[in-house]
Amino acid sequence: MEFARKKQFREREQNMAEQAKAERDDFLRVIDRQKEDEQKERQLEEEKKKALLSHANVIRRQIEKNAEVRKQDRLDYLEEGKRVR
Repeated sequence: MEFARKKQFREREQNMAEQAKAERDDFLRVIDRQKEDEQKERQLEEEKKKALLSHANVIRRQIEKNAEVRKQDRLDYLEEGKRVR
């Protein structure tokens, strides 16, 4: 009787240890997955930020180019006026 009780106690302890290990492993898997997801999200945000900066630079260059064209057009117009006079 005593032997059976001790055996049952050991089996219960072993089952609890296995269950605790399984729960810990599952928890660690969830944590790792969350870290991976956060890293992917940071990468996506960084890529979006770079794309926005690149687009802003393209727009700035276009604005500068258009300003130069308008300036040159104005100078050409004034030069044309001087020649006509």
